[in-house]
Amino acid sequence: MVDISRFGTIIMITTTLLDVVGLQYRFWDYPIAFLPIIPRAFPFDFSMVPVAYMLLYQ
Repeated sequence: MVDISRFGTIIMITTTLLDVVGLQYRFWDYPIAFLPIIPRAFPFDFSMVPVAYMLLYQ
């Protein structure tokens, strides 16, 4: 259980970092901001992508 949680945290940090770098260098853009104070791909970076990878890892 600890290994899967640790793996999910690493995936979460990696996706957030790649998203910030991609937005900064304008590799992609999100035209609609749900809330301007949080990153635009917040739901994907912190829930959907890590959970999917954790299920694959398991």
